[in-house]
Amino acid sequence: MKTILGINGYSARHPDKGIAHNAGAALVREGRILAAVDEERISRVKNDKSYPFGAINAVLSDREHPEFIAVAGLSRHSVLHSMRSQLQQALKQSTRADFRRYLRSRLLDLPVRAAIERVRPRTVPGSLRKLPRREIRHHEAHAASAYFCCPWPDDRVLVLTLDSFGDAQCGTCWIGENGKLAFDHELPFIHSIGGLYTAFTHHLGFKALQHEGKIVGLASYGNPHPMHDRLMNNIRLEANGWFRFNADLIQLSIAAMHPGAKEIFDSLTAGLVREDIAAGLQSATEYLVTRWVAHCCRRHQCTRLALAGGVFANVKLNQRILELPEVENVYIHPNMGDGGLASGAALAAAAGVCGNLPPRLLESVYLGPDISDDEAEKALSSAGLNFENPDNLPERVAELLAEGKVVARAAGRMEYGPRALGNRSILAACGDPTINQWLNDRLNRT
Repeated sequence: MKTILGINGYSARHPDKGIAHNAGAALVREGRILAAVDEERISRVKNDKSYPFGAINAVLSDREHPEFIAVAGLSRHSVLHSMRSQLQQALKQSTRADFRRYLRSRLLDLPVRAAIERVRPRTVPGSLRKLPRREIRHHEAHAASAYFCCPWPDDRVLVLTLDSFGDAQCGTCWIGENGKLAFDHELPFIHSIGGLYTAFTHHLGFKALQHEGKIVGLASYGNPHPMHDRLMNNIRLEANGWFRFNADLIQLSIAAMHPGAKEIFDSLTAGLVREDIAAGLQSATEYLVTRWVAHCCRRHQCTRLALAGGVFANVKLNQRILELPEVENVYIHPNMGDGGLASGAALAAAAGVCGNLPPRLLESVYLGPDISDDEAEKALSSAGLNFENPDNLPERVAELLAEGKVVARAAGRMEYGPRALGNRSILAACGDPTINQWLNDRLNRT
């Protein structure tokens, strides 16, 4: 079986023109992820969207050379018809002159950008350019990351993906069985609950595509009912388990930065404090997504779920899904957002090459670059820091935490995914309620 390099990034020719976020790379052989890392872990630029030169170098370091390349995401001309159709639907629904002008400009711009990409396709760097290459659609890569790493090789698995937007889709449904993924249906990006959640994150004063988790936390302090009801009054439930936004929510979800979106948000949330706004948004999200999940489970008679896509970074939503009577068990890919696309693209390509690829449970989430004791000591010495090398390091760390000290730990291979899992982590005792703010202030975080 071929060794496959998966890449999530725009183009080596245009390294600073990323059109998504969380660029990264992964190396896969025989259905096993040998190495994977997001570019942000190398560049230290949060959600880095530039071409992942650093990540590619990291996953190829001291490993076998790839024989095949899988690129996450299709060129724009491949999804031109779907994009145009959905934007035309939005144009028909909208009565707001400013948004109609915005949509017309996007419709005019689409074929131009598609033509440019057809003439100047995405490339890969240097010696990799001669390798055979395949583009994997955004949500197929998400689905592959979930199914081919799940713990049920012998079972029929319902595979669902949900995010804000990717290749003209916001979600997909698949059936994973006998090492193959069979596509069932897609969800249009103009009716994206992930897009709406991101828009609310922005208009509540947080960073879109970064601080959605703060909205989940904020929601626990509010009354969900007023905002939930206002949102549902603008949403039409469909028989297929999904839903449709009205024109205002479409504008808010696909054009959050457009001036007219702020007017819609202010009108929709008038008189509510941000805790209640967040609570209502979270409540509506849980209701709409669990309704779709339950519908898919009943329709396909599946009780085991494999999930990927940024919406499934929402831990409260995931709890609600697991509590559904239709669901027996859930697997969520640990790098569920776009950081998992490189691995997913490589796994999807591997399945395509060999015809089928039995799921193989991810053995570890420590798939990034390693650090040796010698490298650590060299870095500490060059920084002019004093250090010790105790015989029992875990015990010494525990002692320091018990004393109220903050410990930065770097050991072994770097974590794969958005969570700090101990190998590249700042540790502090949680008994002090002020420690979170203390750390945020020193790390320049909100």
